[in-house]
Amino acid sequence: INVCAGISDQQETLKYHRFTQNGINTFSEEHARRMIENGNVLEQIIEVECYSVNTILGTHVPEGQHIDVLNIDLEGFDEQIIRAIDWEKYKPTVVLTEAFVEDIEEYVSSDIHKFLVQLGYRLFSKMGLTAIYLRKN
Repeated sequence: INVCAGISDQQETLKYHRFTQNGINTFSEEHARRMIENGNVLEQIIEVECYSVNTILGTHVPEGQHIDVLNIDLEGFDEQIIRAIDWEKYKPTVVLTEAFVEDIEEYVSSDIHKFLVQLGYRLFSKMGLTAIYLRKN
């Protein structure tokens, strides 16, 4: 299921930073600032109504349905969303998330990595800017 919606840890209106290079569009002001500092061109900022990640999951994942793969690619908002997910209810087999740090040693000391490990996931692979986690058991 692909959902075209603004996603946050709560229902709210956020500023969406749209760049000429679409792959770096973001709700994160910090990420947008870094992209501008790296020479990317900001086209516009628009306000977008965002929905809680658990509302989105509750709407689109039928009760009792298992999630095989959950891909979180939110340009700087990944950790906020991962921390907001109801992990008691949703236990995907595979979780993919962005890892903006290229050095694997630096990445495994990140808060997002520690959080996923604490939830029972192990880092299976890191390819480019994507970290792939598998649920233990």
